[in-house]
Amino acid sequence: MHRPDIGYVQGMSYIAAILLVYMDEHPAFVTFCNMVTKFPIMPFYSFNDPHVRKILQLFKQVFQHNLPELCEHLETENIMPKQYVYEWFMTLFTRALKVELVSRVLDLYFLDGIFVLYQTAIGKFECIT
Repeated sequence: MHRPDIGYVQGMSYIAAILLVYMDEHPAFVTFCNMVTKFPIMPFYSFNDPHVRKILQLFKQVFQHNLPELCEHLETENIMPKQYVYEWFMTLFTRALKVELVSRVLDLYFLDGIFVLYQTAIGKFECIT
């Protein structure tokens, strides 16, 4: 009801759930609204393809710079950033990481913004290489 133009989008519940682990309902709701209606992740909920494409293009550049061999391998296998980064960013890694680690990622996200999401994604890949 807060933003009928967006409504409920798959993935929001994961962010709401992690906030409720650490906050009472009202502060969690206010924090959630501020998080999902601000630029860094709003394009994922409003399905703003031009903005999402820009975010994914930047990720690909960061990925190519930091892990060129893995980036090339995934492209060779036709695994594109949209297939994994979209969900990671949309849910702020709440589905992809353990609660303790997600809590740290969110703390850093509040401090430094979307750059933390790029760093977390690269870090996730570095763990498997």
